[in-house]
Amino acid sequence: GKARVLYQKQRWDAAIDAYQDIPRDTEQWHESVFELSWAYFRAAMFRNVLSNLHSLHSPYYEEFYNPESLILRGVVYLYICRFDEMEKVLDLFNRIYQPVREQMRTMLRTNDDPGTYFRELMKVSDQLENVRKGKSVNTSMIPFLVARKILKEGDVRHAISYLHKLEAEKRRVETMGRGWASTGAGKY
Repeated sequence: GKARVLYQKQRWDAAIDAYQDIPRDTEQWHESVFELSWAYFRAAMFRNVLSNLHSLHSPYYEEFYNPESLILRGVVYLYICRFDEMEKVLDLFNRIYQPVREQMRTMLRTNDDPGTYFRELMKVSDQLENVRKGKSVNTSMIPFLVARKILKEGDVRHAISYLHKLEAEKRRVETMGRGWASTGAGKY
């Protein structure tokens, strides 16, 4: 949060320092490296941008949905007049994200039930542990790259957490027996 505030205030050097304080072994590190790249870009530190993006585009992170990082990379190549590299990045963007876009368009055209979207997200959510262990993922209507990004959004995480709590409460109530159900609170 501190780094984002400094970035918003256009204090690029201070924002860079704050982003660099985020430990590598935290869940926020991947996103912070991307945001740090933007701070480097705004500070005209193009080599640093490319270095960070090289890390973000490594095979380890290929399952992350981050189309903006490729756009940033292309813009940096444009700024430093490396048009051949810019074309390669744009081709890569189209190769990776065009199929994702088409899959999302198809899903949105053929399904208008929010429950279907939720069930598909939950299917991917249940498989995330398998991904962490290096196991394969069953397909979903929602591309895995997109579903993982959606599941990391704060409002979605909180809503899913709330639904899990409601399910746990429902199971608890169902195990309380008939005597409890006949009480005032049970009837309510």
